[in-house]
Amino acid sequence: MSIKTWPDYKRLPNSPSSPSQHESALVVGDKVQVNSLVGVVRFIGTTDFKPGTWAGIELDRVGFGKNDGSMDGPSTPYQKKHDLPKKMMSIENNQETMLLQQRIDSLEAENQFLKLHHEDRVPLLQKQLIELETRYEHVISEKNKEIQAKDEKIRKLEQMVTEMKKAGMDSVEMLESIVQNHEKKVASLETALSKERNKIQQLVQGQDDLRKAGLEAVESNELTLIKLEKAKEHWKTEKIRLQEEFDKRESQLRRSHHHEIETLLKDITVLEDVLQSKIDKESNLVESLKREQRYSNKLIAEMKSIKLQMKTNHGIIFNSAIDSYRNSSHNRWSVHNRLDTPIQEEDEEDDVVSCTLCGKDDHDLFHCSFLPNRRHTIQTHIH
Repeated sequence: MSIKTWPDYKRLPNSPSSPSQHESALVVGDKVQVNSLVGVVRFIGTTDFKPGTWAGIELDRVGFGKNDGSMDGPSTPYQKKHDLPKKMMSIENNQETMLLQQRIDSLEAENQFLKLHHEDRVPLLQKQLIELETRYEHVISEKNKEIQAKDEKIRKLEQMVTEMKKAGMDSVEMLESIVQNHEKKVASLETALSKERNKIQQLVQGQDDLRKAGLEAVESNELTLIKLEKAKEHWKTEKIRLQEEFDKRESQLRRSHHHEIETLLKDITVLEDVLQSKIDKESNLVESLKREQRYSNKLIAEMKSIKLQMKTNHGIIFNSAIDSYRNSSHNRWSVHNRLDTPIQEEDEEDDVVSCTLCGKDDHDLFHCSFLPNRRHTIQTHIH
């Protein structure tokens, strides 16, 4: 006797409805065919060695099968029956029938749901249209507030640019004044140097005169000659000292003025960078404003498309709703006005590029020739 499990189509399911069906299809003593083997059902139920519902079949051919299906002897007395073998595929057919019936029920429920959903679609679209109009008005209000805030920021930025431009002009004028003062000091030093050279020439001339006088009276005036030699050495030392002092002062003045000029040039560069940063921020704000306008136009187009669809598909329903609203004298905003009122689209204005530094419209601040000319002028004064 062999005990066979029922995997997939062979194993008895554990659902509540299956025992009665399988008991009517398969009972102890029935002849069955499993694959190519024929035998008699001797046991149906649970076992101790493994959970689940099992069937014990006594095979007609002795020597086949794994065991005799019994513990301490057969669990059920054998009762011979000579019915025709029954196929085991009836279980699978019953399961397929149940699945097919469930699928049919599901499709019928889905069809009923779609019918109800289609009937409720018109009020839902009306509600969505009202919500869309409310959202559009809210968005327009928010965008108007943002535009006002951005206009205020732009005004402040323009004021800051004007102040920065004024500060830059003041710095350039200050730098020119310093260069003029430097030129005046250099001229005064050259005048002083010329005077010193004249003095030196006078001293040299006097030295020559003294030398001549000393040569004429060398025998009688040796002491005077020694004094004159000492005076000569003194004037040479004084000349060298004055020359060194003049060179030192001139070098200090040049370094000081060069340092001041470099500092002013750095300040001008920083001011230009700050001005360019403000201009970039202004451009970003303008671009953001354009994006917001395009988004508003897109919302307007979507609302018009929904209005057109509602007019085309459900004209009768909306006409009845319009008549009911027209009869009311207190309703200021009717459905007809909400659907038929044209919404004017905002035309994007072409941006005019203008220079905030010189006020001309044919170029921007980055390509303005005013600052490079100023820088060239400063460098010319330095060199």
